[in-house]
Amino acid sequence: MKINIYLAGIGGQGILTAAQVLGRVAVDNGVNVLVNETHGMAQRGGVVTCNVRYGDVFSPLIPEGEADVLTAFEPVEALRSIKIANENTYFIVNTARIYPFTVSLGQEKYPPMEYLMEKIKKISRRVVFLDASELAREAGNEICTNMVLVGGIFALGVLPFDKDQFITTLERVLPPKIFKVNLEAFLNGNKFVRDEMAPKE
Repeated sequence: MKINIYLAGIGGQGILTAAQVLGRVAVDNGVNVLVNETHGMAQRGGVVTCNVRYGDVFSPLIPEGEADVLTAFEPVEALRSIKIANENTYFIVNTARIYPFTVSLGQEKYPPMEYLMEKIKKISRRVVFLDASELAREAGNEICTNMVLVGGIFALGVLPFDKDQFITTLERVLPPKIFKVNLEAFLNGNKFVRDEMAPKE
């Protein structure tokens, strides 16, 4: 068994926490896991990527073209990460945009969402776009966007444990006062992606 999960986004979006929890659930259930994180910049706002690899793996870095799941916490980061994917890769892409300071200053233009979607769909047809930030707000706090996306990963059915095992781990590692809102965010993301991936009549 070998499963590769790639997370990409911007500092401050909870990517490292998501990767740590994905690693912890594996440890709790006796599954070999390696987790690697890369910070583009030390401060909030820099690009952050994480590799989470389960099973018979010996390097924490996912080889180019071998991601089973690419989860983008910000849409442009999905495009930046395309080399890690292949035609069978599942993409889960948060459509909530974070504009770089160069865009805010008028030095660059943010690509239209239609352009980003088209480029991603040329790589794989297994793509789910969702406003994870809005689903997190519906759960009670936008800061839980990361758990919405983790819930989406579990909905794909590619992980070697189920969502109930994840919930047990989440309850174990989170303080009680923030467990409920994170759980609601996880369930919102899980339901949205499960519904999107269901066969259409």
